[in-house]
Amino acid sequence: MSEFERHDPASRGAPPVSSLFRSRPRSFLVALVAAIGVAAVDALTGDSPSFTAFYALPVVLAAWGAGLAGGIAMALIAGAAALGMGFLLGHPYPATFPFVFDTVSVTGLLVVTGVLTAGLRAASDRARATTRTDVVTSIMNRLGFSERLSIELDRHQRYRRPFTLVLVHCDGLADLAALDAERPVRLIGRTLGASVRRTDAVGRIEEDVFAIVLPETARDNALLVAQMLRDKLDIDMRREGRPMSFGLGLVTYMEPPDTAELALETAEKVLGEARQAGKNRVRELVVGNA
Repeated sequence: MSEFERHDPASRGAPPVSSLFRSRPRSFLVALVAAIGVAAVDALTGDSPSFTAFYALPVVLAAWGAGLAGGIAMALIAGAAALGMGFLLGHPYPATFPFVFDTVSVTGLLVVTGVLTAGLRAASDRARATTRTDVVTSIMNRLGFSERLSIELDRHQRYRRPFTLVLVHCDGLADLAALDAERPVRLIGRTLGASVRRTDAVGRIEEDVFAIVLPETARDNALLVAQMLRDKLDIDMRREGRPMSFGLGLVTYMEPPDTAELALETAEKVLGEARQAGKNRVRELVVGNA
């Protein structure tokens, strides 16, 4: 297993956007192709009717997928294209100045469209992150973790490499009052997030249960990781003056289930067996054959 790296747990496992807008260069390229299409139609139809307003579409695409800079750049490109078309193919204005003035005005409106679209995308991303982030620990909640786990299921279908799902139950945490539990919960989330690899994902799926997905990790290595995590949790909690025991349930998937929720349900059953056996217990399960 590769060496573990420390990192900020708040930045882990952010759910991806749609494939079209996953890459800023790709998004800008799609918007540029759309702008070329509008320019081609504008050239074919001549100076009447005008298709300048339709450049708003590539501007919106660029701003949504490539951000504020991409939206402004596309607005300027669209304005330059409209201006060039007018000079090369003619325009319906009796003089040059009114044509230039109107084109510059439309370009300004396109810039505003790009700015507003980029702002809307930023607000959408913030809202999306909020609904998928645990407010106490700043790591993923159950919804965010399920989405991240779904990505791992898709990856396994392509590459057929095992992965392990680890659930950590914090014994006694649910018995604490909400204010008393906040500090240890935050510490547990921080410890788990800082103790795994960047390719792993950590989430808080219940009040006293945390989940970790370990991509490309089979049973033996997963057991080592689980023991390392429990040791670190024990050390940190004792240092904090809040000794606590931790039950672990591990499921190594050689053959993944159809959905992330099914994977979590199986892991929760294994964790339940560990909890029934007593405190500080570990139970494991391997699903499928190598």
